Amino acid sequence: MMVDRLRQMLLASGLVAVVSVGPAVGAQETGPSAVVTAAAQVTADPAPARAHSSPQIARDPRTGTLAIVESDPRGESRACKLHLSTTGGATWAPGGELMMKPWTDCAFYGEYGPMASVAFGRDGTLYVAFIASEVLNRARDLTPRHFFLARSSDGGRSFATAKAFDAPDGNPDIGLNKGPTLTVDPNDPKKVYIGWRQGIRGASAKENLKTNVAASADGGRTFGPPVNIADERGGDYPWMAVGPDGVLHAV
Repeated sequence: MMVDRLRQMLLASGLVAVVSVGPAVGAQETGPSAVVTAAAQVTADPAPARAHSSPQIARDPRTGTLAIVESDPRGESRACKLHLSTTGGATWAPGGELMMKPWTDCAFYGEYGPMASVAFGRDGTLYVAFIASEVLNRARDLTPRHFFLARSSDGGRSFATAKAFDAPDGNPDIGLNKGPTLTVDPNDPKKVYIGWRQGIRGASAKENLKTNVAASADGGRTFGPPVNIADERGGDYPWMAVGPDGVLHAV
């Protein structure tokens, strides 16, 4: 809890702690130890009421580039934004545009869980998954909320973004989507998996809370229909991992 609170405090101030692993000065050579460096500011937002929420980070396995995606629920745009570092986290610069018009709101008011998720494939393709809509006046459960996947082949400097799930309006059991998660097969970067929670919360609608997972075999360009992996007790957004045998695990 203290670590989570510290992370929230750092990101609320536009900061992120950069952690490197290596031998400590004067330490015996018994193995690596963590060395926490000074915090480096990622965002350049000067607003005193800024609230950079739900940051996620990924590292390019080929180049070492770091990518952070975050959202500002108190900002005017309430967009999800990407930040890149080619200096191991010491300095940061804005990444490419993720959002598609008119669906530019992915920082819904009073939500929990990830607003967006980020991952690199083995081939260096960068993926960002997020839920977005037109501006819904900060209301908690208005619909529709669509699922989008942005993909970049130039390390996050530009993106091709498409809808991965087109949510209907007027039906919160299908149109209300939250908590986007993402993983890529470590051996086959064409296999991309996205997950999210679907449905409206509350005792009367408990059975409608789905834990959805959808799969892509073409590098995230298209996805099959979502599969609900929860039972009649309902679920929430899933975290996923792919094993060396290509089996997807979701919790």
